[in-house]
Amino acid sequence: MITNQTHTPSPWHTDRKDEGKVIIDLPGDGAILILGYNTEANARLIAAAPDLLAALEFCHTRLFNYQAGMDEIRDPEITRQLNEVAIVAARVAIAKAKGS
Repeated sequence: MITNQTHTPSPWHTDRKDEGKVIIDLPGDGAILILGYNTEANARLIAAAPDLLAALEFCHTRLFNYQAGMDEIRDPEITRQLNEVAIVAARVAIAKAKGS
């Protein structure tokens, strides 16, 4: 669903190294070091960024198609299921970002 992706693909994970420093591990050899205040919360938010982007894109597509009357799927049950997937994707991404 992500088009023209230029960021490192997910999954990104936080790995606490010591007090005041958090590492975000990226696939491959990449990593981001987070320093300063609220490091764990900031690291969770950054690590959740690919999931948040994917969920937002999926929700946007669902809402746009619904509003424009362009929903290719005319079966109400399939439409309901796709909408539920969008809601769950958003909830999971938000929970990852918040650490809950």
